[in-house]
Amino acid sequence: MTGELRAMEGVSDQIAMDENFAPVRRLVEHEEFLSHFRVRRHAFAAVFGTDAAAPFDVMRQVYNDIQWATGCLMRHKEVRNSREPGEVEQYQEWRGKIFQRVDPANDEVARQIDAAVSAIETTCRPAIESTLRKN
Repeated sequence: MTGELRAMEGVSDQIAMDENFAPVRRLVEHEEFLSHFRVRRHAFAAVFGTDAAAPFDVMRQVYNDIQWATGCLMRHKEVRNSREPGEVEQYQEWRGKIFQRVDPANDEVARQIDAAVSAIETTCRPAIESTLRKN
């Protein structure tokens, strides 16, 4: 969104005003929540088991992929206007990681997040319901 292209403390204006920086800006704005979420992975694993905590790892990988793709787009600006098929494909891959698709059904990042959240909810639901029944 155009309103996101603004100065940011600790970030050069050249980077902060780059449209590809927007996803990182959003992640930084929610860093406190994200860091609490990452810490909860360990408590979740302690209660429900390491395998059940795998969705937290998926979420972390999505975060890392967004950071990586954003960095690539910002470092390799030459691919933005390239007509070379390999570079066009690479550019589309990076953009696909950080920006929502027009058709949500084809949004791999959204699918990964939705699946991870659903898996966490599926694991937690019986524990929540059993606590509610006791009260």
